[in-house]
This record gives sequence, C-alpha cells and structure tokens, in this order.
Amino acid sequence: MVGHWALTLFKAVIAGEQVGYRLSLGTMTVADYRGHGIAATLFQHLRQAAIDEGDARFIMGFPNEASYRMLLGHLNFAFLRDYHFVVLPRGKNRGSYKADDVSYKTPRDSFPGRNHLVHSAEYMEWHYHGNEYDKWQSENGHIFISTRFMDKADIVYWSETVTREELLDFAAFLYSSQKVEKVTTWNSAAFLDVYPAEARNYHMCVQYLDNPTAERERIGGEWFFYMGDCDLF
Repeated sequence: MVGHWALTLFKAVIAGEQVGYRLSLGTMTVADYRGHGIAATLFQHLRQAAIDEGDARFIMGFPNEASYRMLLGHLNFAFLRDYHFVVLPRGKNRGSYKADDVSYKTPRDSFPGRNHLVHSAEYMEWHYHGNEYDKWQSENGHIFISTRFMDKADIVYWSETVTREELLDFAAFLYSSQKVEKVTTWNSAAFLDVYPAEARNYHMCVQYLDNPTAERERIGGEWFFYMGDCDLF
C-alpha cells in the first residue's frame, strides 16, 4: 500500500434539518510516491462513492497545513472558517463537579441559527468511552468532558445549555484540581474570542456533492463545532 484516504459517515443539523455527511479522517501517501496524484485519485473514488450511496450531502475536512493547500487548490474544497485553541483564564472555582459515569441524553436543538453535529446519546457513548477522557457532571446536571496532556487540560465538550460563567467556572475547577498550567478549548462560541489564542489553526473546509446553490449556502452558514467533534483523527 502506498497511500490511503478515509471518510466516515456522520450526521449534522443544517438549517434545522438533519442530514448525513462524510468526515475526512485523513490521508497519507508514502514519501517516495508523492507528486503522482495518488491522493487526488483516492479522493475522487471516495467522492463518487459518497454520491452513489446517497447517504451524504457533503464532505467535511479539518486538514493540516500540508493537506489544506491540496484540498483547496486541487480538490475544490471550499474554506468555511478557522478554529483555534484559546487559553481560558484562571479564576476562583465556586461550583462542584463529580467525575462519574455520566448519563448522556440526546439534546434538543439548542444551537439556533447555527449548523452543528448531532450529539446523540449513542454518539456520545461511542465517541467518549476511552480512558483518555474525563467526564464531569456539575451540580445542575451539566456535562463537561476534558482530556489532559502533560501540563495542559482541554475542554472538548460541554452541555449545550452551559453559560459562559459556567464554562469559566469549570476551567477554574480544572486549574485547581488538575494542577495544570493551561486550560484550553476551541473558539467555538463568539465569547471565547476574547481570550488568548494559541498558534495552531484548524481549517474547516467542505466539499459539496452536487448540491444546488441554495443548499450550498445553508451548508456554508455559521457552524458550532466543539474541539471534541474533530479529535477523531
């Protein structure tokens, strides 16, 4: 094998409608075989398969810097927006959080006007079952999921109804309980853009699958993505 490209099927809510889409999990070509169009050929086969199977309306990708140029320059992906890590401030933790086997519930659509993944209970159980994730529940039943690497804790998911104040309080809890130097998350919500940004960017791109213009406009609208929505790869 000299190259591979993997897509997997997920569901998203686009302008209030639940639809299927394919998430690009990554591509690789052996160094000696690069520059021969292997990745582009693999993708065209995958794209046609998605069209033939009829279960996806678009393909979503979060490429690194090297793949980003290929996706936009050769494969006609459209750029939607960048996400980056923000460092949340230290503060005084007031709430209490218990680490437990949390009970996931399929939420109602609480992202009015924004596209987002379907975070069903089944999806949550599947995605966050690993020991690398810490699941926390607040006094009012809100769920937070974090993961730690060295001296940094990342908040990868929080309940859709969590407020800014609650998210910052959970960050303060992680600072004090995990003894980390930084607590970060993606700038998924506008209020997070006021906090210091780390250098890494994640480019959100989409490949349309023979969509009419009006549907492309809906898919290309405002999105809410958790960091954890994209750490599958």
